[in-house]
Amino acid sequence: MSAAPAPPTDAIQAALVRAADVGRAAGTIEQLQALADELRDYVRVLIPAAQAHADGLWKGGRDWYLLVSRIGTARRAAESDAAPAGLLEAHVRVRLLATDCRWLLSEYGSASAPERAEP
Repeated sequence: MSAAPAPPTDAIQAALVRAADVGRAAGTIEQLQALADELRDYVRVLIPAAQAHADGLWKGGRDWYLLVSRIGTARRAAESDAAPAGLLEAHVRVRLLATDCRWLLSEYGSASAPERAEP
């Protein structure tokens, strides 16, 4: 099994900082959509490592179920690329994608990730 390329940690961290600043500054829907698209791409890059970890767990166990559910939530958010209906929805989308991205990065984004991550 070949290892996936390491995600661009610095770029992901920069996007997460911008996402954290979203609540403090007004942005346009277009700016928020661009940030959401960037976060969505990072979530897609990080999901395979989390899925590989889940594949190694006992299927049907509590840890497996919680992890697969959390991965599914992140995957659905990353697959949803419909335009936001308004500014509030754009803000919420960025915050939710940032949460998924932050979790995936902290648990599966580096070689130093723990052996067993809780969802």
